[in-house]
Amino acid sequence: ARTLIGNLRDRLAPGGRLVTIDNAFVEGQSFIARELIRRDRGQHVRRAEEYLELVPDGYREKKITIHHDLLRVPYTHLIMECVK
Repeated sequence: ARTLIGNLRDRLAPGGRLVTIDNAFVEGQSFIARELIRRDRGQHVRRAEEYLELVPDGYREKKITIHHDLLRVPYTHLIMECVK
């Protein structure tokens, strides 16, 4: 993931944005959301700070937003926005 994010940075125009949407484990998240995420897609679900650690130097800005209301069921989405 770190290599992919770095390679994408090299392909962005100055001021270009990389936006990712992932599931995440966060403090205070509902038990149902945590269980759905734990059983969903793979073994690389991270905490917010761990997603930021994937972003190499060279991005001017890194921002994370957490959403608990994008689906009709309890679920936690992390939107990461990186600006070159």
